[in-house]
Amino acid sequence: VAYDHIYIFHPQQSSQCDGHRHFSTPFPTTEAPERRLFYGGVTAADISNRSNTRIGIQHWAREGICARGVLLDYAEYAKRHSISYKTLSDHAIPLSVLLDIAKEQNLSFRRGDILFVRIGFTKEWDTEMSLAEKVAYGESSNPQHMGLEGTEEMLRWIWDQGFAAVAGDAISFEV
Repeated sequence: VAYDHIYIFHPQQSSQCDGHRHFSTPFPTTEAPERRLFYGGVTAADISNRSNTRIGIQHWAREGICARGVLLDYAEYAKRHSISYKTLSDHAIPLSVLLDIAKEQNLSFRRGDILFVRIGFTKEWDTEMSLAEKVAYGESSNPQHMGLEGTEEMLRWIWDQGFAAVAGDAISFEV
């Protein structure tokens, strides 16, 4: 149903850069009612075959990705505007705030940019959380992660801007 391999890093550890191999969709046939396919008709057998590089990120890894990166620094914005939050919460950043950050930073977007959103997770984890809080988070059956508001408006904005990729220091890019 899904593949989350561990290579040198775990692709789901704060990253979705795992290509189109991440998740399959049901594509049943009469002969195989449980059949699922990945992007482009790739099967689980194709992905399990280590010599098959179809739809994998290994092509990106050979030469890397080159684009202009733009940073929206929510952590600093929140300080300036007295917004209190925890990164391990369901705190959502609405589109209106992202646009305000861009305006304050005098930032304009170009098609092909890579959007980075900083929420301050690493700093909070490394300097503000106790060992007991980290253990409690690890043992939680309902972990919460802040990020961008998961709305159609946000999705359309990201799409309409023509971002090549989105990234950040949050565990989940969206709540």
